[in-house]
Amino acid sequence: MTARAAVSPLHVLVRVWVAMLGALLACVPLVVAVTDWRGQSRAAAADAAQRRGDFDAALALRRQATLVSPRDAALQLSYATAARSLWFFRDTPALQHAADVAYTRAAQLSPHWAAVPFEHARMYAFKERYGRAVALLDPALTLDPANAGLWLERAGYLEQLSRFAEARAAYERCWAIDVVWPCDAGLRRVRGRS
Repeated sequence: MTARAAVSPLHVLVRVWVAMLGALLACVPLVVAVTDWRGQSRAAAADAAQRRGDFDAALALRRQATLVSPRDAALQLSYATAARSLWFFRDTPALQHAADVAYTRAAQLSPHWAAVPFEHARMYAFKERYGRAVALLDPALTLDPANAGLWLERAGYLEQLSRFAEARAAYERCWAIDVVWPCDAGLRRVRGRS
């Protein structure tokens, strides 16, 4: 028979603590997966409510999804877009604020995603607040300067503001990236006006 070395109580305590920490860390992916699933299931329910025409329920479900998965930029963007859509028609400060906050949160969560500032800019362009729309669109152009669609959008806003020289430059940039007829048509409109 071999003699066993004596194990100190501190050694046992450390081993138990390490085992508990390992078990806890093993649960983290499961918690994240469940949280993601809960957020996505609420987003799916919101889609169904929206298809039924129950826009208030859809907005509430999208809000719940953002609360369940607060680090999901796509859910934040979805909530912002839903709040924006209702704001278009109801024109309430609460919906405007909810959309602005959600767009800001989505941009914070995913600072390299050009879709967020683009969609936020469209919110104000729809209401013909083109100055605000241009300011909100600029970060998207910084993130994706080779996107002809973003330049076309900017050019249209600037044209609406009668800032024709800047609009012409944006249309030219759009045309340089991708030869498409809206850029050409815009260039022809603003050439003589700048």
